[in-house]
Amino acid sequence: MKTKKILGALGLAAALAAGNAWAAMEIAPPPPPPIKIGGFLQSWLVAGNAAPSTVVGKQYKLSADLLRHFRVRFQADPIPGVQVIMIPELTAGAFTLLDGYATLDTNQVFLGESTPGELTLTVGQFKTPFGLNRMYTPPQLTGVEYSHATGRVFGSTSFWDAGLMATYKGKLFRFDAATVKGLGPNQFAGPFNLSTNQDYCARLEIPLMDGQLNVGGSYYYGKHFTTPGAQGFTIPRHWFGAFFKLKGLPKTYEVEAEILSRNVEDLSVGEMFGVSAMASFWLTGSLQPFLIYEYAENRLTWTAATGRMGGGIHWFPVMGGPVRLTLEMVGESFGLHAASPSWLSNGKTVLQTQVVF
Repeated sequence: MKTKKILGALGLAAALAAGNAWAAMEIAPPPPPPIKIGGFLQSWLVAGNAAPSTVVGKQYKLSADLLRHFRVRFQADPIPGVQVIMIPELTAGAFTLLDGYATLDTNQVFLGESTPGELTLTVGQFKTPFGLNRMYTPPQLTGVEYSHATGRVFGSTSFWDAGLMATYKGKLFRFDAATVKGLGPNQFAGPFNLSTNQDYCARLEIPLMDGQLNVGGSYYYGKHFTTPGAQGFTIPRHWFGAFFKLKGLPKTYEVEAEILSRNVEDLSVGEMFGVSAMASFWLTGSLQPFLIYEYAENRLTWTAATGRMGGGIHWFPVMGGPVRLTLEMVGESFGLHAASPSWLSNGKTVLQTQVVF
């Protein structure tokens, strides 16, 4: 009898221990979501001249060897329908945060659906939606730089700002609408202020011909920054843009063009006008030549107009691999003849090495 009592007590203790272990397993927190990491590196070897090569004493010489871009992308998906993105960048002169935002799928987060919907919300610091060229990442660009015309018309080469954006992406079109501070990236201390530092922008893109042709338009209103933290205008301006992109079958050809303008608040005067056009085609499975034409016109000071035109070639040593070498040669012109290829003055050649990971 005593032995039976002992065995019964041991069995009860074992059952309780197993139950507690099972309960502990049930209430244990789920493992943290994996962090997805990617990015790219671009290094430049630059040669150029500061004046026309025909001027006595001027030579076309090596002018820079630098790390142009080094970006790392971190993505976490804490729950279905929520993505947290962070992209810091190391450049030749700075280390800065570009993207730092969260996207929320309204179907999954607010309606409890199991599948993603067509409407998402983005909060944090992100690239403001406008045009075509500035929406690319550097590895997606036709050339080695963002559009010169876009930077001139906006007065800044940075496209990031903090705010709130709603995106609808359906089969027929994509529409982004955002409100941002207008102060540029990494200006976290300054709150929204409806009277002094809040800008608005929207972008519409429509795919046609089974996605081979994309057309769209953009609008921006506000005091867009020139340098981060400094508003470019005391009185708000209007920016308008239109673009298209036509592409053939994979590894055949791509053509894109964009126009944009800046107007005063009452729309009575157009201050700036810009246009850019780019085309590329595949010569072989690893060689992709391209052409570039860009022009920015200051309608208040005609002599301040600028133009860039030229071309280059991409080479993929391993077909479909992560390494790409680009040789680009462009000429620059200024003033009344900025749009004419026969009046090019400055020249620049860039040899870019790109590795995507």
